[in-house]
Amino acid sequence: MTDTDVASATQPKRPKKKRGKRREPWRQKAERHGVSTRTLDRWAAAGIIDPPEKINGRKYGDADEEPRTDAPEGRSLALIEEEKGAGALECSKSKRDRPRDG
Repeated sequence: MTDTDVASATQPKRPKKKRGKRREPWRQKAERHGVSTRTLDRWAAAGIIDPPEKINGRKYGDADEEPRTDAPEGRSLALIEEEKGAGALECSKSKRDRPRDG
């Protein structure tokens, strides 16, 4: 036996590290769901998805997580999307469509 064989034979085997959950950048998660990152923040605040994990100032979410359809505060994903759609219609009116003052 050589010196390298003796050294490697006496070292105990290391246990395999368990792989943590898969993380996905917040922006990539938003693109996958077809929404903005701000919508993901709102969903996290409403309890529809888990809050992001911050690593070095960047947000990461669970890659395997899907949005809940029943929110704990009684607000469902469909209701939030409906509210978002109604707000977008109100904001879409341009200045020329509004009545002038004076």
